[in-house]
Amino acid sequence: WDLNPPTACTDGRRMFYNPKYVVEQSRQEILGLIIEETLHCAFQHFARRQAREPRRWNFGCDCAILQIVKEAGFDLSQDALLINFHPMLQKWPLKKSAEFYYTMAPEAAKAMTVWVDRSGVVDARDEFGKPLSQEEIETMAKDWELAVNVAAQLAKGRGKLPGALQDLVE
Repeated sequence: WDLNPPTACTDGRRMFYNPKYVVEQSRQEILGLIIEETLHCAFQHFARRQAREPRRWNFGCDCAILQIVKEAGFDLSQDALLINFHPMLQKWPLKKSAEFYYTMAPEAAKAMTVWVDRSGVVDARDEFGKPLSQEEIETMAKDWELAVNVAAQLAKGRGKLPGALQDLVE
């Protein structure tokens, strides 16, 4: 199982990254990248792709979460900014699901090509590279849901849950 993402990606269990890409980013952009990959997990993108085309799915997922990362005050890498703030995308409604943006992807693909080369969500596999069963994926999704809810309650209790992340837990 060979995994060498152009930027970074997650399978819901681990995060993978391209060292050459990461060293070119600022500390704040790296933090934004880690948050982006974590949000892929929090939104359970690994469990929701189903039979959707992977690159289009990643585009939809990125459109859904990059605006949250930016709104929460974190820096995005230059290529993430190109994707999320392309003039055509500025006309699309904000705060929609990955599924919504997935349906818009064919139109976007005609206008831009950068997103095709990004990483994001890859199929979940065990430590030997074997794909996880649907049951294992569902268990992982439930674990993420619990972790997100616990983290949100802790953040709310401290008054530190950014408004952009509030929608995730409601």
